[in-house]
Amino acid sequence: MRKRISITIRSDLLNKIDRSVDGVTIRNRSHAFETYLEKAFQIGFPEIFILAGDERCMKKVKNAPLLEHTLRFLKKKGLKDIILGVTPQSAKKISDFFGDGKRLGIGIKYYEGERSGTAGTLRNAKELLKHTFVLLYGDNYFNFDIMDLISFHKSTNSLASVALTTVETPGRYGVAKLQGNRIVEFTEKPDAASSYIISTGIFVFEPKIFDYIMPNARDLETDVLTELIKQNKLTGYVMSGKWSDLSKENPVKS
Repeated sequence: MRKRISITIRSDLLNKIDRSVDGVTIRNRSHAFETYLEKAFQIGFPEIFILAGDERCMKKVKNAPLLEHTLRFLKKKGLKDIILGVTPQSAKKISDFFGDGKRLGIGIKYYEGERSGTAGTLRNAKELLKHTFVLLYGDNYFNFDIMDLISFHKSTNSLASVALTTVETPGRYGVAKLQGNRIVEFTEKPDAASSYIISTGIFVFEPKIFDYIMPNARDLETDVLTELIKQNKLTGYVMSGKWSDLSKENPVKS
């Protein structure tokens, strides 16, 4: 909920605020005030839930496990409260390596459960996710302004936001169609893609998302996102930066 207020501020500061408005990263004066206040008070730092049920997230990239790159990236952004969703097959290797996260300067908790698909794993971890949270796939490599994604999510008052990118071969991924910032169509691995815009597997969710994950849901994209689209509850954020799905691509090079 937002409230309208009236404030008095020095003209030079107001000029700086106004100069930061670019219509994209900072959309308007109110958004600028919110952004700088959040940074000043270090608020708006949600928990991170990483799906790490497959040992591919421990694949070496640039002399360190892929998951370590992700955790170090998150720490640099101030995102230090991490939950790793592991399976009995991946739990020991991952927990032995990362422990409680203190070595990396973060806090790690673990949710262990049998393989139940991306939607099923998220549903089963419901009790750990009581506030706005970010969901990441553990076998993705990325480097982008994740805090801007979180800010975008909040500014749209959305139930769910997904980071999107463009690729030359969209048919290998989940393809999205946008109208403004709303996703109006999502097709998983289509034979004929309607756009080059795809889901990166990076999401920001409100806890109410669990109302849309049915008991028989297994796949987040096909079983959950499609229902959100029908109800106009899914927004898309087109990211700038690096992203690679290492389950499909070659390892990222320096």
